[in-house]
Amino acid sequence: MKRLSYLFLIFTLSCVTSVFAQSSLPALRNNQESKQLIQDAVNELYKVYKTNPTLELEKKIVLFNKAVEILEEPTVKPASTEYALNSAFLFFEVNYNFVRTDSEALKRLNQKQWSTYFNDLVELVKL
Repeated sequence: MKRLSYLFLIFTLSCVTSVFAQSSLPALRNNQESKQLIQDAVNELYKVYKTNPTLELEKKIVLFNKAVEILEEPTVKPASTEYALNSAFLFFEVNYNFVRTDSEALKRLNQKQWSTYFNDLVELVKL
């Protein structure tokens, strides 16, 4: 009976782990390449923003800058591109799209209820 319990526990843990390991994002470029691509895009967005400032451009710049900021954080192990995009999405949803909680924002991320700004960011760094 104990053996059956252990097998059931191992099976349950493997199922839970595989569910949490799934990502809603496609395969992404490495950190350095992503950071450079996003920074170049931000520079271009700033140029356009200077000539024609709009709220949409401002929001896009904020989202892209947040991703770069996370990729540049000095940590022992650098943040992955996926982590940076996920964190930028959560920050943006809560602070600019007025989603009430992080869990609600995470649900939107996993269900791919993405803004056009975030779609543009993902398209920029996907393989």
